[in-house]
Order: sequence, then structure tokens, then C-alpha cells
Amino acid sequence: MSKQRNATHDSLEGLPMEMIHAASSIAAYQAMLVGKLLTKLGLNGSDDNQPKVKLSAAMLLELGATLHLIVWRQSGMLKHLDQSPNVDQAIETAIKHVCQELEGNYRCLNQLSDLPETVFQTWLRQFAWMARQQMGTDVLLQTDVRSTFVRELAKLLWKNRSHAINSELSSDEN
Repeated sequence: MSKQRNATHDSLEGLPMEMIHAASSIAAYQAMLVGKLLTKLGLNGSDDNQPKVKLSAAMLLELGATLHLIVWRQSGMLKHLDQSPNVDQAIETAIKHVCQELEGNYRCLNQLSDLPETVFQTWLRQFAWMARQQMGTDVLLQTDVRSTFVRELAKLLWKNRSHAINSELSSDEN
């Protein structure tokens, strides 16, 4: 019985184990980004003097996706993606939603925007799945690797053409 790459929304059956581990890793990474932000803002409630902030699951998922986009932009990866959400718009939306939730207007998961899924699908299609576990960072996989390699090889060969011709001539004389 072969495993299928597609599974129903309620089941992980049939998905490759690498994909499941990678999805777990990216979720943990985004949760860590959110935790660091809340700590930096003094909103995690870890100190008795700090206020405890309650955010909905939808807000935490959107905030994690937004922070991941910011990391990609800061590292220069965003400009190399086939398509990416607008980071500034994601930040603006996240701020608006956090403010609404701080006022007590919480959202349910069925009110979740497309941003978390879009970021995850982008990561799934264009990044190395195991890079975060193995190297602690995202690694972008170029979709045009073959054409880039051929172009760079052609430049290198053209630049060193006289050396190659001289080497061939001197070996023919011997």
C-alpha cells in the first residue's frame, strides 16, 4: 500500500513523515516568534507585575505568519519568492486585530484570514522542509536552479576560455 501525498483536512494519514515533522517545526518556530514579541512588549504575563494578555488562536496564528514574513523580508528572501503576501499590509492588519482583541473583541478560528495558510503553503512549496531542524534557519529553494547554473557555468567558461585553449595547445605539443 503506497502513501498518498494528499490527506483529508481531518487526517494526517497518507502525508509524508517529513512533511508532518516540517509542519510541526514551522509551527513551533512561529510560536517562538510570537512568544519573543509578547515578551519584548511585556505582554506575556511571566512577571507578576506584567499584565496578562489573552489573544485568540486566530490572532496567534496570524501574528506568527506575519512575523515569519518579516523574518523573510529582513533576510532578503521575500524578494526571491514566486509570490508573497504584502508584509506591510499583514503588519497593519495584525496591529488592528491585536487592538481589537485587547478591547475584548476576540475572533474564532473560522474568522481566520488566509495569511497563515498562504505563508505555510509558500514555505511548503519554496523552502527546504528540514532546514529549520537541521540548520536552524529557513533555506529558500530556487525554482530556476537549472537555468541559473547553466548561465553561471557559461560565464565562468567564457571568462576562462583563453586559459582552456592555452592548456589544450600545450598538451597537444607534448
